[in-house]
Amino acid sequence: MKQLLSVLLDAFVDAGLEFIDTADVYSAWVPGHVGGESETVIGNWLKNSGMRNKVVLATKSGYVGERRRFAEKTAYSPFDR
Repeated sequence: MKQLLSVLLDAFVDAGLEFIDTADVYSAWVPGHVGGESETVIGNWLKNSGMRNKVVLATKSGYVGERRRFAEKTAYSPFDR
């Protein structure tokens, strides 16, 4: 799966696209996920692909229901991903 995601993200940039929008809550609805998984995948791809200077990355933190403490705690954690 990680290999497929790298191929897709490479193709995204190769097609001339440059803006990636993500958020810690995008994958939180998946059973077993806690949030931030999409940012981790994109961050790993940026680190390994050498494409960081070719994209603009936007991220945000939010909460759904009881996730407010999670959102407050993770306000700066995308920088670690």
